[in-house]
Amino acid sequence: MVYLFKFPDVGEGIHEGTVVKVLVTEGQSVKTDEPLFEVETDKAVVELPSPQTGVVLKLYVKQGDAIKVGQTIIAIGAQDEKAPDKPDETPAQAAVPQAGKGTQTIAAPTQTSAAGGKAIATPAVRSLAQKLGVDLEKVKGTGMGGRIMPSDVENVAKAGPASAPSASSPSSQTAQPSQTQIAFAGPAERTPLSGVRKAIAERMTQWLSIPQAGVSEDFDFTKLYELREKLKREKPELKTTYLSFIVKALALALQKHPSLNATFLQETQEIAFKKYYNIGIATDTEHGLIVPVVKNADKKKISEIAAEIEVLAKGARERKIRLEDLKDGTFTITNVGSFGGVAVAPVINYPESAILGLSKMRDTPVVFEGRIVARKIMRFDLGFDHRVLDGGDAMRFIEELKDYLENPEKLEQYL
Repeated sequence: MVYLFKFPDVGEGIHEGTVVKVLVTEGQSVKTDEPLFEVETDKAVVELPSPQTGVVLKLYVKQGDAIKVGQTIIAIGAQDEKAPDKPDETPAQAAVPQAGKGTQTIAAPTQTSAAGGKAIATPAVRSLAQKLGVDLEKVKGTGMGGRIMPSDVENVAKAGPASAPSASSPSSQTAQPSQTQIAFAGPAERTPLSGVRKAIAERMTQWLSIPQAGVSEDFDFTKLYELREKLKREKPELKTTYLSFIVKALALALQKHPSLNATFLQETQEIAFKKYYNIGIATDTEHGLIVPVVKNADKKKISEIAAEIEVLAKGARERKIRLEDLKDGTFTITNVGSFGGVAVAPVINYPESAILGLSKMRDTPVVFEGRIVARKIMRFDLGFDHRVLDGGDAMRFIEELKDYLENPEKLEQYL
């Protein structure tokens, strides 16, 4: 049976990619899970594995091609089978079977824009549209895959109801004010946004509709520092980092404070409390900020978390990380301490309800047991969605987390 493999829907708002490298040739035998392509998305460069064992009958894309979710990219089958020259590119429609043979397709879920009768917009954008009295079905989305951005809604609201454009109307192309006429006082070089920067820009505009608040606290890491030094002397084979202790403590604290591990659902006016604990680690790369995710941190040892973070961070920096390692986070950590920062105003990673910002650990004079002494202090800045929780909830969570990290003997059982 001929197998028509379509660029799969990998979620996380990814609608398209670019073929960086074709790893197979027509007529070549491949095995299940053998890499077929390297594809660059707005999050990483990933390998697409073969869905089954067989022979490459037809390649429908080449290096440098832009591909969309649901687009057929390769046909795999038996040596004597023939693939269609031009397969049906409609994601939801199966290909016509060959005479005497069958043709199987992967039908990726489709999303339609306003022109298709259903606007692509996040709950936050829909809330903004409702507030401003804008009909999303008449808004031309400028985000990836036709997604409607907050700025699209705001521009239509400013123009007034009478001038709200239809996505299918030629005039909709001029709905947004042009920025190409901005005058600069000196030389300026224009650089198109990379895929990652586009994704960051979109995520940050989603944040605009979140009523974010924050609390801060200094943590005394002296005892944790002493524990790590002891472990390095007595158990050098056991790899730990401060971040791995923090991730484990977070997973434990989140179980007691579920509102920090939640999502606000604007359309249904509900709060979803997630019962799994996947901690995202914001990682600075030359391509932009990428957030790999430590899955099920509550079930892993601290040493396992440390090793996993190292692998994920390396993959993120090299853009060789798997897409599944970038999905399904429930809480995010962003660490500016490695750059020398002493405070940070972290921005919530939508659709999560909270984010923790870490600063540089530094020797600081403090009053300890009635004396002024130098202690190893790290500031924690917590940003949270005020629709989901209040300041008191946030501080109780911070104090729970602080208790674990200032008394690390409570975490030794998880080493």
